[in-house]
Amino acid sequence: MPGVRTLGEVVEHDGPLAEGPLREIAAGIADALARVHAIGLVHGRLGPDQVLITPYGPRVTGFAGRAGDTAGDPAQDVLAFANLITFAGGGTSPPGLRPLLRLCLDPDPDQRPTAVDLDRVLTPRPPVLVLPPPVRDTADVPREAVAQDPPTGRGSTRRRLLV
Repeated sequence: MPGVRTLGEVVEHDGPLAEGPLREIAAGIADALARVHAIGLVHGRLGPDQVLITPYGPRVTGFAGRAGDTAGDPAQDVLAFANLITFAGGGTSPPGLRPLLRLCLDPDPDQRPTAVDLDRVLTPRPPVLVLPPPVRDTADVPREAVAQDPPTGRGSTRRRLLV
């Protein structure tokens, strides 16, 4: 497919990614992992050759199977995610991603963030909708409308002849 390369090919050909593009790729991968984890699946072997860089953003391929099978578990996917992003950054974590990746690399799988946590941190979201205060049930309107006499003009009520 023209314009599509694996993340491994991109890093090999173009070198390590800068923080901005790396963050976009990380957000796309986190979104994919969050979606598959939500339905009980895991990737199981996330690496540079399983991420396609397309004109529409990153696409994750090669999902292994159900969580708990020999494929692994969501915490292993999060660890693999951190290793993958570190690889794409040239072996070091960019300063803006370093705290998040450090959490993902925690030796205790129960202390690692979930893919949903990663997605929330990495994917910009619009501000929460703030609704105006509730409108009162009644308005200050008179119950009966009072009609007033129409205004009258000044002067004679006799018509004038136009010539």
